[in-house]
Amino acid sequence: MILRLLAATALLVACDKSAPSTSAGSGTASSPSAPKIRAETAVYRPTFTTTAGEQASGTAFVARLSPASPLLLVTAHHLFGADGGLDREYAWNELPKLVSKVAATSIEKSPTVTAGPAIAIDGATKYSQSGMGGDVAAFVVSAPADAPALAFATARPAEGAQVWLISQVEGSTELRHRAVVAQAEDEVLAYVFDNAKIELRATSGAPVVDAAGDVVAINIASGSQDGKTVGFGNPAWSVTKRLLAATKH
Repeated sequence: MILRLLAATALLVACDKSAPSTSAGSGTASSPSAPKIRAETAVYRPTFTTTAGEQASGTAFVARLSPASPLLLVTAHHLFGADGGLDREYAWNELPKLVSKVAATSIEKSPTVTAGPAIAIDGATKYSQSGMGGDVAAFVVSAPADAPALAFATARPAEGAQVWLISQVEGSTELRHRAVVAQAEDEVLAYVFDNAKIELRATSGAPVVDAAGDVVAINIASGSQDGKTVGFGNPAWSVTKRLLAATKH
């Protein structure tokens, strides 16, 4: 079913090739007391080594599918196309040849993470007006082996639940940006930000977490409705299904 908010909203993609300026200014709403874990330590600004050269765009985060699984650097698939500054849209089965390495710089104080090449995630694709479910890319982390990692939420958040985008944003030094879940469906999670003027440039691929610090979505795009900024993410239940299938061998 197409999400009514998504179907009625003109999407603004949340990626950009340049890092956002984090000087004070926008007063982005956040809640330092939640989530309870320091999710910021697992969030990075990635630079991809591609066959077309170095590409710095979007945001990424380190996560595990289970305590015994390898560390993954996770981001948005649409970064590997025109939205990320490339000459064309690359299919999921082209990414392993396109991207050989990732060097990711922490948005806080964690060591630089290296990863790659890209994992072939069957069916991964750019977002669309009907859903975000295929918009995921991932890379096995090569170092450090003890990089801080997030877990994926195992349950859908209820409408009205508080969630937080963890990312640098333009004009703010805050790294936590609170929103309220508007809808949760199979292929998209929609959340309304407290700050209607939040600038989401370069946040494609950033994690959206719940109060426990678990990832409920990958941030993909945004739109405006009734004077409020609505974020749209690829939900954790969709992401983990695809990542488990891609890494089971």
